[in-house]
Amino acid sequence: MKPAAATDENARAGRTASEIIRSVLAANAAAWNEGNLDAFMGGYVNSEDLLLVKDAVVTTGWREVKKSYEQEIAAKAGMGRLSFSDIDV
Repeated sequence: MKPAAATDENARAGRTASEIIRSVLAANAAAWNEGNLDAFMGGYVNSEDLLLVKDAVVTTGWREVKKSYEQEIAAKAGMGRLSFSDIDV
């Protein structure tokens, strides 16, 4: 699966922002559920400005966010299932 963030700009032509965002979320859920953290991280901007807040813990930077997910996956002995619902864009 091609990471959502790497999708060719031409393929996005004519799509609304809402459609693009929903597509990225769907691709991220699919990647997570396939156990593919690298593809999942493709939905995030690869930047030191990336900010993740989870359980009142703030993580900044793409590499650090990925490390945080890796640690969580290791602690839980797997990735589990991810789904999004009631999305309002």
